[in-house]
Amino acid sequence: MFLGLALFWILLNGRFSWEILGFGVAFSAALYAFACKYLGFSPREDRRALFFLPYLLPYFGLLLWELIRANFRVMGAILRPGYRPGSRFVELSPPLHSRETRYLLATTLSLCPGTVTAVLRDGRFSVHILDERFGKKLNDGRFASLLRRWEIRIGKREGKGDA
Repeated sequence: MFLGLALFWILLNGRFSWEILGFGVAFSAALYAFACKYLGFSPREDRRALFFLPYLLPYFGLLLWELIRANFRVMGAILRPGYRPGSRFVELSPPLHSRETRYLLATTLSLCPGTVTAVLRDGRFSVHILDERFGKKLNDGRFASLLRRWEIRIGKREGKGDA
């Protein structure tokens, strides 16, 4: 978290100098010490979080790609003359076992233009879609399959077997 805070500081400044780096390291160290003391963060948990990085990078890469594609699909549909939205609800039951991955998938679906996850109950999603054609893409399952592989690998690492 400390390195992330320092990099965020540099990013917000928009340029790099030794002075910006020094202040960034000082402020990041102070904020990290505060987070460790009062918010329950720890260097041990930060090292554990590094394990998830190889799983998060492909997921966020796919998310970025799908967001771009979904934006163009929604723009194309809306800008088409005579377009009439056929919004409806679609039920999904992804093969995910952990609460965290189900929430991550629900949030991911809500981030995509033209979709909103309305209800998440007992592992089932009720997703509102702008157009019926977008619902066909939801059943593709690329996000869910990536998260399922993530559950299996992390479960094996933590000694839980097949998550």
